[in-house]
Amino acid sequence: MISVIFIPVLFVCANGQCNFMQGQTYYTRESECRASIEAQKQNLLKISSKAVTAITLIEGTCITAREGML
Repeated sequence: MISVIFIPVLFVCANGQCNFMQGQTYYTRESECRASIEAQKQNLLKISSKAVTAITLIEGTCITAREGML
């Protein structure tokens, strides 16, 4: 039984607009969630450099949901 899950969430600002992005997958280990966030940050930075889009802010965290909150 899963008692805790970690949901990756990013906050990104580009071209004067800011948005939240929530991952489609959840993780049972925080380290896996954090690795997912770092990979997505690098992916977004790579995409933005090809599209000549200036990302002014990119932050991420893992939201914790415990048993009873699921």
